[in-house]
Amino acid sequence: IVLNEVVIQARRQIKKNEIGRFKKSKINFYYSNGQSPWILARFFKYSELISETPFLSKIKVLTKSKVDHAVFNIRLYDVQDNGEPGAFIHGKNILAYAKKGKHITVVDVSNLNILIPETGFFVGVEGLVLEQNRYDFIYTLRGSKKKHKEDAYSPSFGAIPVDDKNAGWLYLAGKWKKIWRNEDDSLKKYRNKFAVLAVQLELTD
Repeated sequence: IVLNEVVIQARRQIKKNEIGRFKKSKINFYYSNGQSPWILARFFKYSELISETPFLSKIKVLTKSKVDHAVFNIRLYDVQDNGEPGAFIHGKNILAYAKKGKHITVVDVSNLNILIPETGFFVGVEGLVLEQNRYDFIYTLRGSKKKHKEDAYSPSFGAIPVDDKNAGWLYLAGKWKKIWRNEDDSLKKYRNKFAVLAVQLELTD
């Protein structure tokens, strides 16, 4: 019987770095959960900074929630040859809970010993269609004063504008698709940009 070689890397947890920094006050673009579940993922290229601190310690996501303690799932993927998210780096659910309002939701994953692959990786957030996340979404149609009500689910996830068309992906109806270029004139700094997940990562060695 031939066994594959397993490489074990000891953790020191002396050095810390952060990647993906954002300012909460500067973000006004959000991806909202409707009645169909989806996963929003952002790609991080392997870098010298990651090689110095290759273990994932904390994940910080900008959330906006209509309810308190809204639950969502964090997914971590490697990258396929075509650039889209591939296999799970960590196969189990990483559940996170968002407070009501606009907050940076911090998830400590230091006890999971997640080693970042040298090919790069994706951090994804999965909106969950659960009763505890549900709220009434009230809206009107253009040219009408009549109010309509639909079920929607918290939290929404903040996004930052980038030029990289390969950085953001959306999993919907069983397929991964690249995030589209934004053409909305109402948000000037996002115009002709790709709105990708606002997620900041704390790394350790």
